Amino acid sequence: MHYKTAYLLLSMSLLYGIAYGIFVPIFPIFAVDELGATYEDLGLIGMVAFLPYTLIPLVVVIGFDKVNSRYLIAAGFALNSVLMYLISISTTIIELLLYRCLASFARALVWPPALHAFSHDPHKRVKYVTTFAMLFVVGQMLGSFIGSFMLDASQPDYRSLILISALLMGSGVISIIPKYPRRQNKGSHIDLRLFGEILKHPVPAATLLFSATTFGLIIAIYPAFLHERGIDSQAILQLYAIFGVTRVASFMLAKKMAKHRVPALMLAIGCLIAAMVVTIAGSTFAEFVVVMVLLGLGFSYIYPLGLD
Repeated sequence: MHYKTAYLLLSMSLLYGIAYGIFVPIFPIFAVDELGATYEDLGLIGMVAFLPYTLIPLVVVIGFDKVNSRYLIAAGFALNSVLMYLISISTTIIELLLYRCLASFARALVWPPALHAFSHDPHKRVKYVTTFAMLFVVGQMLGSFIGSFMLDASQPDYRSLILISALLMGSGVISIIPKYPRRQNKGSHIDLRLFGEILKHPVPAATLLFSATTFGLIIAIYPAFLHERGIDSQAILQLYAIFGVTRVASFMLAKKMAKHRVPALMLAIGCLIAAMVVTIAGSTFAEFVVVMVLLGLGFSYIYPLGLD
């Protein structure tokens, strides 16, 4: 891969992460405080925000040989930006459901083409993909920190913060995507037999499923739960920034932990379970800091080790 392409893709990951680092912790609080969403509503919104993303990438990958990656990525950034803006002016739960569902489609236009670009260099593929994922997490961490400084705890303006996320996402189309090389993708295909291979490894599959379910809970509902426990919006953004710091630090240690794969996976699962236990009794900022550190450790180890 040409260094310019790698640089642009890595920059894109960082920018995308910053926008989502601001948006993700604020969205559930916004939905509850301003639109009266219940936990059932948040769960449904979370489902429509992630379920399409599990299927749509299959279609995107098949179309790699017909559409240049730059157009797919640009469309994903632009659509994400528009949808965030529409969310910032929403007045009903139905609107949030629709826009979050479409955002799932938008993410599917960004990530598969970006990760596919790294697959052309087998010698540096792992390095690029790991760096790509880590920069996204770094971006989320920075976004949460930025959001906490921009949000007024006494008079929180969630709509303006979501709009800022939309502007950051839109800047990706303007500043990064036009510089992406005009190279046509090589043909791609999907071997459906690979799905059968998953059934041959039930323990890693179950571990990843448990992790993904817990992660969805942390993204879709947990901020609203923290808010209900008396944690203000600024503090919630700070907690998610701490979550990001822990994940970045854990990513750096994941390679060493891979030498002790089974104990490391057990430790990761233990961290997630302990985090849920502390959550049940937690009521102070300090207690939820412990929760976020445990979650950061658990999630960061399960994904790379579970896929190893």
